Amino acid sequence: MGVEDFPLTCAGMFAQQITPQTPRYAFQLTGDDGLGGQPRLVPFRDIGASKRSFFVHAYGSASPNTCHTYFYNDTPEAFSARMSDWLTGFMNTWKRKHADQEAPQRLTLWLEQIYPERGEPIPVLHYRAKDKAVELKPKVQWPAGLVEENEKAED
Repeated sequence: MGVEDFPLTCAGMFAQQITPQTPRYAFQLTGDDGLGGQPRLVPFRDIGASKRSFFVHAYGSASPNTCHTYFYNDTPEAFSARMSDWLTGFMNTWKRKHADQEAPQRLTLWLEQIYPERGEPIPVLHYRAKDKAVELKPKVQWPAGLVEENEKAED
């Protein structure tokens, strides 16, 4: 990808052996008004959070055979509760750091496979700030043009 973006890194201390067939993923957060308004990117760096922290403390690995955090006997309910806790903290910090801006009422977590498919990101969940509720696998499409906006913001 040409960027330092967990879990993609060239830092040897965090590296794992991968092959061209190894799937690589990246997370994105978008926020909107919760009423169908145009979403915008809400970067983890907006609060100084790292995607590594998110992955280790909240998201976790689907495989127990990894050096990453694996939540034994995880359930959709436990996953939703972890996501709600982490995203509630994220939003509280975001509001404190961006008091002059209107806070998103809903966040969407996206997972994008980087290689080999390079398809559109898929939604993992919606988080509603009002009631701290998590909806897993919502039916929503990646907003057209958002990737290009993100690439411009990174330049």
